Amino acid sequence: MAGHMVQVTGATVDTTDNLAMFAGLQKAFIANGAILGVVDFSNTMLTVAAVTTPPARGDILTQATHGGVMVVDFVDAAKTHIYGFTTTATLFNADHAFVSNNAGATMDPASITPSATAEGRTMPLWYNWTKYAGTVGAMPAKAYLGCFYRGRAVLSGNPASPHQWYMSRQLNPFDWTYAANDAQSPVMGGNAEVGQVGDIVKALIPRNDDYMLFGCATSMWLLQGDPCSGGQLTPIDTNTGIFGGTAWTWDAKGNLWFWGTNGIYRMEQGKGIPQCMSLVPLPDLVKDEAADPTTHRISMGVDTKRGGIFISVLVLATGVSSCYWYDTRTEGFFPESYHSLTGAYSLLNYQANADADKGLLVGCTDGYIRKWDSAVASDMVGSVATAISSRAVLGPIPADPKSLASAVVNDVHVEVSGGIVGGSETASSPVNVKLYAANVAEELISNMNSAAPNIVTTSRPLGPQITKKNYRLGGRYFAVELQNNTLAQSWAVENVLLNEGK
Repeated sequence: MAGHMVQVTGATVDTTDNLAMFAGLQKAFIANGAILGVVDFSNTMLTVAAVTTPPARGDILTQATHGGVMVVDFVDAAKTHIYGFTTTATLFNADHAFVSNNAGATMDPASITPSATAEGRTMPLWYNWTKYAGTVGAMPAKAYLGCFYRGRAVLSGNPASPHQWYMSRQLNPFDWTYAANDAQSPVMGGNAEVGQVGDIVKALIPRNDDYMLFGCATSMWLLQGDPCSGGQLTPIDTNTGIFGGTAWTWDAKGNLWFWGTNGIYRMEQGKGIPQCMSLVPLPDLVKDEAADPTTHRISMGVDTKRGGIFISVLVLATGVSSCYWYDTRTEGFFPESYHSLTGAYSLLNYQANADADKGLLVGCTDGYIRKWDSAVASDMVGSVATAISSRAVLGPIPADPKSLASAVVNDVHVEVSGGIVGGSETASSPVNVKLYAANVAEELISNMNSAAPNIVTTSRPLGPQITKKNYRLGGRYFAVELQNNTLAQSWAVENVLLNEGK
């Protein structure tokens, strides 16, 4: 997948402030603090002189002479822009007047000639996200969190009311009249039976239209159903919170993963008690990363093609990040590092129609959108090919797990993949092999951290796919490190054996 991004005309956001974007009704909605905006991909915009009484939402506008027909969707606060979906092949133009066909229409003036038109289907439209002109009720003055749930635009993260949430009318993101009393009414925490959450909201996490989670500073809350039609809001866990609005993802089995109070958590089907998955393999994860919501962004994304979850802890000011890959097949964590220009500011599991286009997309520091490709053996930083440095460590391996006895290793046997004459598998590139030995496991780990191996050798890429060297290396603990950091090379190993001697 390749292409060029085009800037939406007029769209202005504050990149120094937190920003959330979510999709619904063929629009993208922006929650960027005091900047609330809409990117519209389907409507036609009519620019008119300020009208006295705008057409109502759902009114039918026609340009009888020209033949265009439109269903009104939104009128801005200044009453100078009318947005609607054109239902005819003939588009509106600036040469003819339009009228409202609704029997009870109150549009004033009754006939209007637009001064200009624009098509969201040609170039997406940008406009301020406000309530519909002439309606009562109000959106929050600021919002940093947003999502689409059961046909409602949902906002939260208002610094003046950090525990509050707001929902628009179903299928109408421009109606915020909370006093309405019907099943599709706009609603906010406190004016419905479900009430407010008892904590600072940090993330809005919808699961289709079945339920939605409010991830909070120190708790997780579950909203089942619709708040205006029998919905219920209940706490799931009052001891575990979430880091922020992008620190979560759903896996292929419908389980929720998030960065929480003590590390990385999994919630079965998004409703179970959060289980900390990093406590044993990465016990000091939260302490070591020392991530601060004011300076860091944590993003998580499921990669169904590669079978795991990507986790990025990024410094907002620089793009410097530390990352982890959780393999759902082996249930193991693997640390990763990336150039600061490719730091992950946003993640999207893109499910395209063409399989080649599917995958986890990464919005990077330098403005590029990237994805992983297992067929490519080098990274691209801007337009520069960069070697992928990869390594795997096996160990510490005790000489005798049942006793404190030591042993002598007299050869290491490394079998790399592929390359058999007539075989179908691609031959592995060479693999650097490092062998460590020590009498104390802690000493062995220290030697690995300081890159002080006892033996260094290299596997052979052709001929017999085996590296076998004779040594006499004694100790109670051993480890083997496999590594390659050469441009345009990739490697795989089938077997690693340490042969014990006397």
